[in-house]
Amino acid sequence: MPIPPLPTPAERFAIVLRWLSHVVASRGVLGLLAAPVVALLLGRVRDINQKFARLAARLAAGTYRPRRAAARRKPAAPNPRRKNPLPQTCGWLLTLVPEAVGYRAQLEHLLREPDTVALLEAAPSAMARVLRPLCWALRLKPPPILAPPRRARPPAPERDAAASRAATPPPSRPRSQSPASPARRRRSAQWPRGGHGPPRTA
Repeated sequence: MPIPPLPTPAERFAIVLRWLSHVVASRGVLGLLAAPVVALLLGRVRDINQKFARLAARLAAGTYRPRRAAARRKPAAPNPRRKNPLPQTCGWLLTLVPEAVGYRAQLEHLLREPDTVALLEAAPSAMARVLRPLCWALRLKPPPILAPPRRARPPAPERDAAASRAATPPPSRPRSQSPASPARRRRSAQWPRGGHGPPRTA
C-alpha cells in the first residue's frame, strides 16, 4: 500500500485556519460574539488563507515574480481612509477569541518546520504581507525572515550641528611676540640698553 504524501505547508496552514474559523463561529453561536464581528473575523481568516494558498501555488509552479517597488504618487485629493471596525492592538484576536491561543501554538510550530521555512525564504516580502497581520492578531512573534527591513533614521539637524561644533577645533589666538622675536631684536639694536627710548623734542 503506497504511503500517502505528506500535506504541503499550504494544506497544513489551511487546516489550522479552518479550525480557527470553527472556534470563531462557535463563539457566535453561543452568543459570546456579535454576528457582525463573527462575519468580519471569518472574512479576515478566509482572506489570509486564500492569499497564502495562491502565493504557495505560484511558488510551486514557478510563476511567482517579486513585486517591483515603484514611486508612489501623491493623489490630488486622497480619499478618507475607512476606519477598521476590528481592534488594532497586538493580540486583539486573543482578546475576542481566547480559545485561539491553541491555534497560535500550532501556527508557531508550522512556521518553524523546514519545508515552511523554505517556502518563506522563496518570497519573504510577499509572505510577510500575508502572515504578519495574523501573527500580530495572535501575539505571535514572526520568524526573522518575515521581519520588516530596518529603516535608516535621518539624523536630527540639532544633533548634527552639535556634532559639527564638537568636531571643529576652536580658532587659535594670535601669539604675542616673544622677546626673541625679530621685531624686538631690531628695536633693542637701535637703542642702548640703559636708555629709555628716543629723546623727546621740545
